[in-house]
Amino acid sequence: MEPQLIEKIESYLSGELKKDQLEKYATEHNIKDLDQEIEWVENAQLAIEANGIKLQLSEVIKSAQKEDAKIKPLNKSFSLGRLTSLSIAAAVALLFGILFLFKPGNTDKLYSKYEFVDPGLPVLMSETNRFEMYEALSYYSEQNYPETIKRLSNLHSDGSYNDTIEFYLGVANLYENNINESLPLIEKVSEDENSIFQERAEWLMVLANLKTGDKLKTKALLQTIISDSSHPFYKQALALDADLK
Repeated sequence: MEPQLIEKIESYLSGELKKDQLEKYATEHNIKDLDQEIEWVENAQLAIEANGIKLQLSEVIKSAQKEDAKIKPLNKSFSLGRLTSLSIAAAVALLFGILFLFKPGNTDKLYSKYEFVDPGLPVLMSETNRFEMYEALSYYSEQNYPETIKRLSNLHSDGSYNDTIEFYLGVANLYENNINESLPLIEKVSEDENSIFQERAEWLMVLANLKTGDKLKTKALLQTIISDSSHPFYKQALALDADLK
């Protein structure tokens, strides 16, 4: 990735540059997969902030300085985009090793290991006076999540709370990797003590946050489940908590 692009993305992430300005720059420079490039820089920044990473990276740059007098030393307001070509090459080699351990690969493997696919509800036409609900849940049982989202979103748009709609709309979004859309829906059900979906929602909240790479939030949510030995996902929560240590 070019240093100039990294600087532009950093400016966007810090709020100094608007998304449309960044997209214009990407178009002008024939940059494809801008969202992936943004995610890479975000991941890199997370890795740099991890324990001890700045010190290691500083040592890399100090070593590079001996061969390239133009390289600026790492300062407090570290920026990926300010590294010159030699230090970027060294830094990227270090970062790829770090990112392999922390994000996204490690959490992706854990997500796959503990993934829970809710089978859905057996809904008969006689059990509901809403044909739309029947259709949506039928699509869900067929694992046609895009169509499920479309149908349930129409039902959800009236603003009223229905834990079945809330749960399956959130879960379908999760399975489609629409994490930002799924989290508030599943969270609402996980806090509903009267919902038959609460315990499943609590576990899916764990998985959704694991998928985002938010290890601290994931561990905090696990403690809620671990504190209740009768929870249906108690054993899975114990095992995942151990894997995250």
